[in-house]
Amino acid sequence: MRSLYCFLLVLVCSPVVFATHFLGGHIQATPLAGQAYTYRITLNLYYNVAAGREATRDATELNLCFGDGTMQSVSRTRELPWVVDPTGVSISQYTITHTYNGPGVYTLQSTGNNRTSMRNFSGTEITFSLKTTLQVVANATNATPVLSLPNTGVQLPINQRVVLNLGAVDQDGDSLSYALAYPLTNVNSETISQCMILKPVNTYQFPNDVRQVGTYRINAKTGLLTWDVPVEQGQYAVAIIVSEWRNGVNISDTEQELTLTVIDKGGTPVTPPLYEPAVAGFLTAIDDNAPDDLQLTVSPNPSSSGLVQVSLQNRLGAPVIFSVMDNQGRIQQRIDKSQPIDQQQFQIDLGAQPAGLYFIRAESGGRQVTRKVLRE
Repeated sequence: MRSLYCFLLVLVCSPVVFATHFLGGHIQATPLAGQAYTYRITLNLYYNVAAGREATRDATELNLCFGDGTMQSVSRTRELPWVVDPTGVSISQYTITHTYNGPGVYTLQSTGNNRTSMRNFSGTEITFSLKTTLQVVANATNATPVLSLPNTGVQLPINQRVVLNLGAVDQDGDSLSYALAYPLTNVNSETISQCMILKPVNTYQFPNDVRQVGTYRINAKTGLLTWDVPVEQGQYAVAIIVSEWRNGVNISDTEQELTLTVIDKGGTPVTPPLYEPAVAGFLTAIDDNAPDDLQLTVSPNPSSSGLVQVSLQNRLGAPVIFSVMDNQGRIQQRIDKSQPIDQQQFQIDLGAQPAGLYFIRAESGGRQVTRKVLRE
């Protein structure tokens, strides 16, 4: 990977802006034709007008860390009309151009006070952060994907199975993958500091984890988000990562945050499936649409003894890394197969692990596939 350009916006301007309550947003970067290493960067931010109307109006500038040791104040270039709905959402865009000295790894972060408290996390004193990464290569350009998400969030019916198309469009024709993510804050979640290290919001729960009912997952290939089914009304924060791939190399990651609002729309209630904890990362790409050149099977499933037979058909001609993770995404075992063998067969022993749901993931040549297994 030649170089990586990361930027995280820092949303700090004045004490007035600190009163704004953030609902979400994302960052886009587009190369400018004929200008080497020059990008137009647009920060798309969603404000809770109902919680801070004056502060939203006064949020005319914010600071952007470019990741190369420089930072600049960015002016608001567009404000879409406020949406007339119970949330009172304002959409603001901040655009600037920036030229880098050349290929390199650039890391930024974006932070602003305060978040709007949601049903799946508590506390309005938590800072808000976003990030996007982009590979900058000499004599080549890359624009981050255009996200096809509703800017102001989505209203969902309670007690109904919901499938949302969160798929993005990439103007360069690169491959895209999708993953659930945690909303971000900085290391000191109640203090604004420019370009600090980011961390997940520690009180965040995935929407189906709030009541421990049903399932909540995203298809890594298509971006279809399925929540089966919402059982409690309210606003829920959702974060996803759209990853961009070119020739098997990860060239960008865009984190998008938005709000899902569950309301009563009537209709016959649907019985939720058995509860399955949601998992951050690509673990949600289970069982559906596995890569044709990477086929993973596990048996028996469920396993009462804890012994699981793993079989992998690998047509990528690359080494394989196997990971065994619990239902919180924590790696319990890691197995490296350094020789690129077409077929791998071996046993994994979960006998020392407590009963529950586990995930077995195989990674090879920039591709990955995950299977779930129940340890009885």
